[in-house]
Amino acid sequence: MNGTSENLPYTLNISPVSAPGIADLPGIQGGVYAQVSPTRDYPSGLWLVFGGRTNGLHNFSPSGEESFPPSFQNGVVYVINPVNWQVWSRPWSQTDVPTAISNPLSAADQQFYQKGDTLYAVGGYSVPGTVSFTGDVSLKSKNITVTSGLENLAVGQSVSGVLPFPSGQQIFPPGTTITAIDGSTITASRDSEVDVTGASLAAFTRDFRTYDTLTALSIKGLAEAVINGGDVAERAKLRQISDPVLEVTGGGMGALNGRTYLVFGHDFQGGYNGATATISQVYTDEIRSFRIIDTGRKLAIAGYKAQRDPVNFRRRDG
Repeated sequence: MNGTSENLPYTLNISPVSAPGIADLPGIQGGVYAQVSPTRDYPSGLWLVFGGRTNGLHNFSPSGEESFPPSFQNGVVYVINPVNWQVWSRPWSQTDVPTAISNPLSAADQQFYQKGDTLYAVGGYSVPGTVSFTGDVSLKSKNITVTSGLENLAVGQSVSGVLPFPSGQQIFPPGTTITAIDGSTITASRDSEVDVTGASLAAFTRDFRTYDTLTALSIKGLAEAVINGGDVAERAKLRQISDPVLEVTGGGMGALNGRTYLVFGHDFQGGYNGATATISQVYTDEIRSFRIIDTGRKLAIAGYKAQRDPVNFRRRDG
């Protein structure tokens, strides 16, 4: 039955917000969102955003690199003032957080919820160790003149880049790698397919994966580190554990009566490819629950249970 004003006890109206600064907000799909409590300086609080992707819905292409271009992974933490739409940002790569911890936090479709000042996030899907950089390329040339991010690149890394959404045209063919670095010039293994200046690119060395991590952090501490600088790991009180039962993306997560519920979702390993998706995609078909043991310094889960129903629980993406 469809919901109408006649059979529902409420109505819902959605209107776009129009104000100076709105156009400068980051476009994030499948990210993590939290609310920083109001303070004297920010009586309306702040918004904290990280992870997800910047190109909207993924493609359905023959390779994972084309379906989920690594250059559109969001490796930046954003803090937003909802009063005047001021935005502060800081890439995870420019913090003291080890990549083993920041990789899952840059993933798309993490499951998460907020409890007071603490944010809990589980799983997600991305390419670990992705390094974003910019450069200029010429059509049918193997050379990239790097304009930023050169210090994080290495020979052997794969190179990914697409023209700004919604065109989606690849800058280099999938499977292109860095073969040499000379000064600010990278030589790639294949010719560029376009002529573009200031291209957003990414380099990586591993395939896509779903993470098995649970991360806890201080929302206020991370926001302050983004706004004011300083160590992120300490100020955000970052702590992270791994467990196979947490290897989920695209599900939902919430707390009820002292237990955390990880609902539906799937485990996808490797690049997304519609033709062979069933090879690497496993639906959880479960509602998983556990207690989070969090001392503020150490993190653990206990009392794990799972309710399985392959017919009715075969869902993902919310």
